[in-house]
Amino acid sequence: MRTLEHADLLGVIDEIYAAAAGQWDWQDVLVRLSDLCGVENAAMVVVDPETAFSSVLTPRADPEVVRAYEQDGWWMRDPTVPATSGAPVGKITSLKDTGREAFLSSTFHNEFWATSGLGAERLASNLLRQGAGFASIVLQAGQRTDEIDDEAAARFAVVLPHLVRAVEIEQRMRRLSMQTLLLGVGAGRPDAVTLAVDIRARPITDLGQPLDEAHLPRGMRLHAGRLVLPTTALTGQLDQLIAGCAALGPAARPRGGEISFDPDGRGQVVVEALPCPDPTQTAALLRPVAALLVVTDHGARQEALKRRMQEEFRLTPAESTLCLEILRGDGRDAAAARLGISVSTARTHLSRIFEKTGTNRQAELVRLFAAERD
Repeated sequence: MRTLEHADLLGVIDEIYAAAAGQWDWQDVLVRLSDLCGVENAAMVVVDPETAFSSVLTPRADPEVVRAYEQDGWWMRDPTVPATSGAPVGKITSLKDTGREAFLSSTFHNEFWATSGLGAERLASNLLRQGAGFASIVLQAGQRTDEIDDEAAARFAVVLPHLVRAVEIEQRMRRLSMQTLLLGVGAGRPDAVTLAVDIRARPITDLGQPLDEAHLPRGMRLHAGRLVLPTTALTGQLDQLIAGCAALGPAARPRGGEISFDPDGRGQVVVEALPCPDPTQTAALLRPVAALLVVTDHGARQEALKRRMQEEFRLTPAESTLCLEILRGDGRDAAAARLGISVSTARTHLSRIFEKTGTNRQAELVRLFAAERD
């Protein structure tokens, strides 16, 4: 295997983030990753039931082998699947975790994989595990050499955290595209807003007009047309996130990220910066979009949930306050301690909460308000 050039590594990482932002083809990224690690093929699977999205990319594998693996159910007989599917995100597994002899003697290998054109050796990792959604990547050796050496594993380990972050960004963008406007203010609910901004942190509406400050999330304001946060330090962090989303150079990686703050003691506001999925689509605007800011006001969400408890279920202020603490999931006694009330008082409140909400256990109460809580 040839000596790794630093530029090669940076180039692959750049392309990974460009693919997540819709500016590059994932197939090409996988080919480059294969060459970087000196393996025959790299395969990536992404399944996101929430957006009805699924993708299987394996550019150097025989399409008929891929079809049979998926549609004929060979994946259910693959002895390497349990080792990968149960591993934490970012942990690399190999054929050693399955057992090479066990794999070579399996029906899966002898009746299917042996004629696939790919070797037995592999490196794999989960990139995302979220409910029923998941993403994973596998590096596969060729049949002729059927080996993946330590150098290849080291290169894969360097790139892997960037793959994890890129898949997170891409999933977030898919979900945003279904839930909010990608340009301007996506006002799906008052506690979750999406803002498009240019490189100078100036909000952009779908008409390229200035944004009314009254529509900004709690803790944000406009100064000379640009977004600022409660402190100079937080504003500087926001500028760095936006620059990281917009820049293409190596110094900008990893792109995106998030910051949180509590501007007035009413709960956390979280600002997540994501690259614009396709900057070429913003050419008609007065200013190009540098980043999408997803602003979630957890304090407002809690207040809205508390109002619902009081209006729909007739909970008193004390009962709704305890109910919010119960939703944190660590039990009545812990909730009472945080509120500074006795366990006896909490027990009385909880009994009335159960009666008014038609629930019998804390777990049922958590499920009742799960959507608003999350």
